[in-house]
Amino acid sequence: MRPIEKDIPVDARGRALLRLLRLPNLLIVLLTQTLLHQGLIRSFLEGSGIPLSLDSLHFGMLGLATALAAAIGYVVNDLLDVEIDLRNRPSEVVIGRGISVSGALALMRGLFFAGVLLSIYLALHVGRLPLAALFPLAVALLWAYARWLKRMPFWGNLLVSGFCAGVVALLWLAEVEGIGRLQGLQPAQALFLEVVFWAFAALAFLANLFREIVKDMEDREGDAAVGARTLPVVLGLESARRWACLPAGLLVLLMVWGTLWLYGRGLVWSSLW
Repeated sequence: MRPIEKDIPVDARGRALLRLLRLPNLLIVLLTQTLLHQGLIRSFLEGSGIPLSLDSLHFGMLGLATALAAAIGYVVNDLLDVEIDLRNRPSEVVIGRGISVSGALALMRGLFFAGVLLSIYLALHVGRLPLAALFPLAVALLWAYARWLKRMPFWGNLLVSGFCAGVVALLWLAEVEGIGRLQGLQPAQALFLEVVFWAFAALAFLANLFREIVKDMEDREGDAAVGARTLPVVLGLESARRWACLPAGLLVLLMVWGTLWLYGRGLVWSSLW
């Protein structure tokens, strides 16, 4: 079952492009990185007289590179999953309806080229050229996810959830030199920053893992029809529900622990009042 390509009006192409790139998701990625970098890392480093590795301009470039990698993942996913999507959510399919296959491929190549250039420039800016390999590696893993891993039980769920945590971890890699200096100057503040930062990364991982399992449960019939062996297809809906309870339970426990940990340091109520 393939979409029929036809002449597409310009206005329809614009709407389809926004849907293909998942613009709200990209904005969430940018907002998450902005809040963590500008609101958390920056306040701790600059408060201790430590300069950031990424000023506002270069941080914006990092956010753009991250969004480009995510956008490529969405395009690849839609290109390889047309048949599955036509069964699970036909009204949301844009490949062949709002955007041609050739147009999607051209868009993907353009995004990749721009992302590689940005990643090389940023790696040179922070003096750590090997970091430039992260962008093509991320794209390769996203392609492997769309091509194989999402059709396997659990592995695709773990990879996508790892990418959500990676959006957070990337900021740590970019500012690791300044954070290391903070650990030497203000160990207590550095410990607080580390706990809050990685707790947020864990929250992102667990929340997305729960979402991915639930989404596979919703798509079980369409996935089974095309031979995808997702967790609900292999184990059944009841077992998949039990698996979904694991990240959900850990997520709740982490949120409760985090609230109590902050409250114990007098930070919750002082920030609210």
